[in-house]
Formats: sequence, C-alpha cells, structure tokens
Amino acid sequence: MQTYHPEQYSILYSQLQDYPQFYAREMKLRKELQFPPFSKLILLRVKGENEAIVWNEAKKIFDIVKKRRNIRVFGPNRSFYYKVRKIYRVFILLKTAKDFQHRRLKFLNSLRLKNCTLDIDVDPLEVF
Repeated sequence: MQTYHPEQYSILYSQLQDYPQFYAREMKLRKELQFPPFSKLILLRVKGENEAIVWNEAKKIFDIVKKRRNIRVFGPNRSFYYKVRKIYRVFILLKTAKDFQHRRLKFLNSLRLKNCTLDIDVDPLEVF
C-alpha cells in the first residue's frame, strides 16, 4: 500500500490488523463530526454540457435548499470527475439528521432546470 500519510490512523490500524481500535476511533470521529451513521448525507449532482449553465443551476438549487430547516448545505463544488465526455458535473452535499425523511426533498424533482439534469443520491457511496 502506498500513501503520503503513513502515520494516518486508518493506515496504522490496518498494518496492525486492529479492527476494534480502528472502529472505536472512526466512530468517535464520526460522532463528533455528525457523519453517518449519526446523520444522513444526500448528494445532489447537477450535470450538463454548458459549464456556466451547470453552475448557475447548481447555485439556484443551493439557494433553495439552504432555506430549508434542519439541513446543512455544502457547495456547490466541482466533482472530482468534473468534465467527462463533454458533460460538466457539480455537486451539492446535504447533511441532515439521521431520521430525516428524504421525501421532503421530492420537490427538487419538479424543478425546471435549464439544459441540466439533477440526480439525488441518498446515502451516497461516494461523493464525486
């Protein structure tokens, strides 16, 4: 395994094959930061061929969602895979309470986006 951070706890515990210590430290950190499983993450992906339009639509979505109560909104941000096959990708990350009913965001499906698509990913496996 190669890393620029060999002192990082996940690397150290994997070398030691000490899963219980890794788990305890990871759960403590996740609780402090209110990351899953102590919260819910929802990823909104905005995609389209025109870079300026993608950013404008993402900002509109951000402005709409940030007005909602009990939702922390991060973004919009460039996706790690920002441009693939002439399609630009921007994401907005939402952090909510663990018991948040994601159907409360169903109204986002009815937004009329200009030359863009919106994907809503509840409990995303990756944030790209």
